[in-house]
This record gives sequence, structure tokens and C-alpha cells, in this order.
Amino acid sequence: MHESYEQNPCLYPLILPLMKEAPPHKPIGPDKRLLQFTFALLLVLHALFLWKTFLPNLGASVIGAMDSVLDEQRALVMIIELIGAGILFVDMVTRFDELPAKWRVWHVVAVGFLVIDWLFQLFVYFLDSALSMA
Repeated sequence: MHESYEQNPCLYPLILPLMKEAPPHKPIGPDKRLLQFTFALLLVLHALFLWKTFLPNLGASVIGAMDSVLDEQRALVMIIELIGAGILFVDMVTRFDELPAKWRVWHVVAVGFLVIDWLFQLFVYFLDSALSMA
């Protein structure tokens, strides 16, 4: 079993320089975990939509089954996606300086993708059907 540096003072010279150079560790709070979950869930929903729209023959039974479940409550799912994308956008704007520099561009691109894909879904599911009725 490994000893910690508190239990063995001989480890202090080895550990102390590493501890001084290490950045302070902040645990991820529940609010950030919820944002990460929302982000992942929206990415999965948008991936399902894009898969069904552009690759209809690839895994048609699985994607079709998932989409038929979502189709029963399409308006509610779209409203929840809009709220989720809005929350992620506001979070991105308010916490932009806290994001690691290497992830800032990718985070902005991903949130922009979610908003643009939501608008695309709005057209495919609602506006396209309204235009075809006229």
C-alpha cells in the first residue's frame, strides 16, 4: 500500500516541489456538472437529428425507433432544446474568461452549432410543413 507524504516525512523533498508547481485544484461543482450534462444531451439529440436527416439508411431501425419516440413530443423537445441552448449560450458568455484557452474556440463553435442546428430543426419540422400546407 502506498504511503502518503503526511505519513512518511521522507517523501517531503520529492513531493513539495511538485505541489508548489501544481495549479490549485478546484472540484467541479454541481452547476457545472449540470451544464456539462445539458451540453452532452443536446449534442446527442442533434447528432440523432442529423443522422436521421442525412444518413437515413445507416442504422435505420435504431435511429427510427429513437426518432419515433421523440416525434410524439416534438414540440416539447424543441422547446427544451431551445432553453438548453440558451442556457449554454448565456453560460458561455458569462464564463468565457474561466474557460481554458485551448477550449474557448471549440466551446464557441459547439454552442454555435447547437443554435444553428436548432434553427435547422425548426425549419425541417415546423416551417417546411407549414409552407407545404399553403
